[in-house]
Formats: sequence, structure tokens, C-alpha cells
Amino acid sequence: MGFPGMADVMDALKVIYPFVGDSVGGSHISTLTLIRTLDRRFFTPVIVLHQEGALAEFLQENGVKYEILPLPAYAGATPRLSDILRSAARAAATLRRFCHERDASLIHGNDLRINLTWGLSVWGTQYRFIWHQRSIPNSRSWLWKLVPKLADHVIFISSATRERMLGKKESPRHSIIMNPVSVNPLSPQQKKHARECLRESLGLEQDAWVFAFVARLVSLKKPETFIRVLARIQRESQHPVCGILAGHDQDGLRQELENLAFRLGIGESVRFLGFRSPIDSCIAGSDLLIAPSYWDAFGRTLVEAMLLETPVLASNAGGHREIIKEGKNGLFAEVDDVEEFCVKAIRIMMDKYTRENLAKTALLDAQQRFSAHSHAEAVSAIYRKVTGKKERREAWRE
Repeated sequence: MGFPGMADVMDALKVIYPFVGDSVGGSHISTLTLIRTLDRRFFTPVIVLHQEGALAEFLQENGVKYEILPLPAYAGATPRLSDILRSAARAAATLRRFCHERDASLIHGNDLRINLTWGLSVWGTQYRFIWHQRSIPNSRSWLWKLVPKLADHVIFISSATRERMLGKKESPRHSIIMNPVSVNPLSPQQKKHARECLRESLGLEQDAWVFAFVARLVSLKKPETFIRVLARIQRESQHPVCGILAGHDQDGLRQELENLAFRLGIGESVRFLGFRSPIDSCIAGSDLLIAPSYWDAFGRTLVEAMLLETPVLASNAGGHREIIKEGKNGLFAEVDDVEEFCVKAIRIMMDKYTRENLAKTALLDAQQRFSAHSHAEAVSAIYRKVTGKKERREAWRE
């Protein structure tokens, strides 16, 4: 995953990408995909972590360079306005000095603590700030109305995210740009091999149905619904099934979920894999990705499954609605409707034509809509807009 070397171009814009560093998730992977795809003739990325941790380990494993810049506090750690302002004030001098020393043009923030800390710290300075909203706010607090005032531009990863945060009001300083998703394409032989290897590693017969849940184990993602759906499928179909759950046990739900599985009689059919990166082989080897989340800002794993030709059955909520086209590139079920999830999952598994048609259509759709190149082009245009920097080939014409 190493990035291209820095081009020796004196007028390339330096863009700072700050992260707290205590976690790794889809937003980090999407940001790193953007950084990897940026045209180095025009942009020089600077990755900054404020603490060692999971993200530092991930970057090291992938040969990505970064800097460590400790901070005394993060704005947004608590929702009180006085705490937010106090924390940002404590960090401001350090952050402004870092921008000056690195000759930065703009900062691209990607999570709440970073956006509040950096946005407030550089507000009113020459440094441009991009607020990238990659999650759906848990509340409709008036504080969200301040976001456009802190940023030179706000990027939302879906219409659902923008509407939840600011309503339907549009602005030239707001853009909706869906996340880029990149996976290595698989040949039919590789897909078959992934399927065989996954079943072998799980100790399953080759004809077993494998359903995947790929997300953090948090209530919002509805892992308990996945387990209830799995139990219902096994009972209704009388076919051997296995459910794999791949993701950090962020809220400490694993024991509770294991107990639920045993109560429902499928304890031996549920496997907890923890966080996996890359996750491609698990998704590719599964028969169906089930995403029962209550509300997702986007749905990265849906697109990964589409690119790996694994059919998708997702909850009809949030950003899923902007990815899935019912009956064309995937199927929907209503949130927490175990029966509907079960019926549609069995239908997909019993109908080879439907399964293969959904997978092929989804592959083509995902390749067109979620490419890293188109995402980088859209974000680059915003960088140029907020800094007043024209693309060099356009400037030459003038």
C-alpha cells in the first residue's frame, strides 16, 4: 500500500491529513486511498498522528510514512462547548506552528475530534480547512450548525449524512463525494479458491452456506440481528450454515452475542474473526454479505462485496440507499425485520441465476461509481477551489 514518491515540484500544495491514531476503520482506509491516488505533481500529503496506536501499526505494516505530533487535549472529547473551546485553545499554538514549519496550504480533517481541534485552531488564519464528514451524527445538536463556519468546505460521504447534519439546504461550500473503494479484482478461479479456502479454514463442508457480517461489533451495526437472521435461515432452510463476524469488538459485545447464538441453537455456527485487514478473502469466500445496520453514513463493505462479486443484502437505511438499487445490484430488508432478511437470503441462495446476476451487475456498477481515481479528482477540485490554485495545464493556457 506504499504511496508514490514525492514529486520535486516547488509549487505543489502541501496538504496535512491529521488523525488521532487510536483506531483504524473504513474512514482511515478511504482517506489513505485518496492520499495514494493524489497526483503528486500538484499535491504533497503530510500524514500526522497525534498518538501511537492502532493506526500507527497499520501504517507501519503498509510502509506508509507519518509524523507524530502529541497534543495536550482534543476538542470534542466531551460535548460541552466550554470544553471544546478550551481544548482547541490548548492545541492551537502547536498546530499553527506545525502548519508554518511544514509550509502547509490546507488541512483535511476526517473525524469529529480532529475536525473540531484543527478547525478551531486554524480558523481565521491563512490555512484552509476541509471538514470531511464521514459519519452520521448521533444527535441533532445546534453545534453541528457551526460546522460550515469552521471550514472552507465540507465534504459529505452521502446525502443521508448531510441531511442528518444540516438538513436539505444546499450550499456551494458543501459537496457530496462518496468514498473510494479499491480491491484486487478476482478471476473466477480465484473466487472459487477463496470460497474453498474459507470453508476449509472454518472446518466446514464445501456445500455449507457462509454469511458474512463485516463491521465493528457495536449496537448501531446490529450484530444481534445478524445472529437472529442466521438462526432463522438455518431453521427455515434446514441447510448447514455458518456466520462470520469480522470487526473490532469495540463495545465489548462478543460474549453477549455468543450467548445469544447458543440460546438460539447456532453457537457452533457462529465465528468471531476480529478485525481483519485485508478482508477481501473473507468477503470473496462468503456466499452473501448481510449488513443489517440501523444507520450507516455510507457502507464501505457493501461496495467491497460488490467488487468481489459477493451478493449483498442490506438494511434499507442511511447511506445503503445510495449504494443499493433494489433487485439490480443487491437486495434490501427493513431494519430489524428478521423474517424479511431470512426470506431474501434464502431466495438468493436457492436461485443461482438471481445470485449470479446480482453479483455481475453490482461489479460493473461499483467499478463505475466508486473508483479511487474519480474520488481523487473530485477532492482535488475542491483543494484547488479553496486555495485559489488552478490546475497547471489550465494556467499554462492563460
